[in-house]
Amino acid sequence: MILKERNNAEHPETDKWSVAGAKAEEQMAFYLRRMFLNDKDIYVFNDLRFKDDTGDSAQIDHLILHRRGFIIVESKSVSTGVAVNRHGEWVRFWEGKPQGMPSPIQQGKFQAEFLRRALGANAEELIGKVLFGLRQPRFVNCPFEILVAVSDRGSIKREINLPEILKADQVPDKIKEIFARHKKASSLFDFDKPKNETDGIYNFSDEEMSKISAFLKKYHHTGLAEAPDQPAAVAESDPDWKYKPKPAPPPLPTPPPLPAAQPPPQDSMGICNKCGEQSIIKWGKFSYYWKCPKCDNNMAIKEYCPSCKKKLMLRKDKNTFYIYCETCGGERPYCKFVSE
Repeated sequence: MILKERNNAEHPETDKWSVAGAKAEEQMAFYLRRMFLNDKDIYVFNDLRFKDDTGDSAQIDHLILHRRGFIIVESKSVSTGVAVNRHGEWVRFWEGKPQGMPSPIQQGKFQAEFLRRALGANAEELIGKVLFGLRQPRFVNCPFEILVAVSDRGSIKREINLPEILKADQVPDKIKEIFARHKKASSLFDFDKPKNETDGIYNFSDEEMSKISAFLKKYHHTGLAEAPDQPAAVAESDPDWKYKPKPAPPPLPTPPPLPAAQPPPQDSMGICNKCGEQSIIKWGKFSYYWKCPKCDNNMAIKEYCPSCKKKLMLRKDKNTFYIYCETCGGERPYCKFVSE
């Protein structure tokens, strides 16, 4: 099922690189539409962009929501081909000339973690609390798989095994293969060992699919994309450069705010990095964050688990904020607060 098409009006085509990138994404969207137009188990979102209250953002060329998890598809336009050496370094050939490029697989992983945090912060509203008789694991272990779609006219040269890289017309079949793998792993009659430890552990209901879809569309940032803030020489070397949202997007609806919280000053916790004022903790679209009451500066709350190194989450209980790890389960008090 196609739930969001690519909107050309949100992308200025100012040069040949932006035109080439648009064609690659439109080509991939065409193949996805052909395969999944009426599929009730696989939902397709083309060209999603998110921005949180701290200014962090993510752009996803194509997001697949299926009953068992998510798939992120990165579209890459090339005139000749791409190559990946034995060190995992990427090279693009444009009009016969080699040029280094960031790893699309790593880009997809960053986008997946952004989206996992956003969904996890709203998990109680999006998915049920019980799964197969067990407490729902929120989105911590939900599969997010990455595919890289190279435009049909390009070639692929690999020096290491990277099955994630495919020609655009091969991607729909790969998506069906991934979904079938998860479905098989969840079957009571599947006696084979799952390929991955997260295979088959999720099975979103119709209601959950609907809620997650509504969340993704609600928080898509619709502002016009802009050219990246980088030297022209860098932009010209990358025909798939990412567009950034406008710096001052219109306000988006947020969940009902919790009472503003202000910790007593201690060390540099919550001190505004622009004006030095003591910031307060507020609830945004996806998570808690520091907000300066003097200059309106927003800052991310960056605390990491000493065991697994993943970003810690916050919860409020009466007059105390607690910080916890969704993966390891550890928790400790973070700070006291008083109402604003």
